[in-house]
Amino acid sequence: MARIYIMLCTVLIALFSTLCQANTVELAPANPVIALLKMLVALAIVLLVLVGFLKLLKRFQAPSLQAKSGLKLVSTYSLGQREKLMVMQVGDEHLLLGVTPTNITNLHVLPAPLELENESDTGNFKKTLSAAMSKEIPA
Repeated sequence: MARIYIMLCTVLIALFSTLCQANTVELAPANPVIALLKMLVALAIVLLVLVGFLKLLKRFQAPSLQAKSGLKLVSTYSLGQREKLMVMQVGDEHLLLGVTPTNITNLHVLPAPLELENESDTGNFKKTLSAAMSKEIPA
């Protein structure tokens, strides 16, 4: 399928460049409507090529971690611009991972599953914002 898109794009680009070179001899278009139609056809070709590449990109996109059974991202904590700690659930175990741009290191296997605070414990931003907007909380 990818070869078909690449071949189609190559043929369209070659055809379009040939048409453009043939029209360079002509100094000014005889009719502005023809020039507008040529521009719209060129725009349509570019948009079709972009849509084709978008479909191709979506087809070959890497699957997400949530799609695989048994793997789940439990929590992350940023340590800097490019370093972070992650807790991953693999089956019944929770793994503490150190993630850098060049390396992923297993730091610790947690003996018991991590208990995370609920939204009600940490405060709900939506509720706090709506309360602040209705002047229940002094700003």
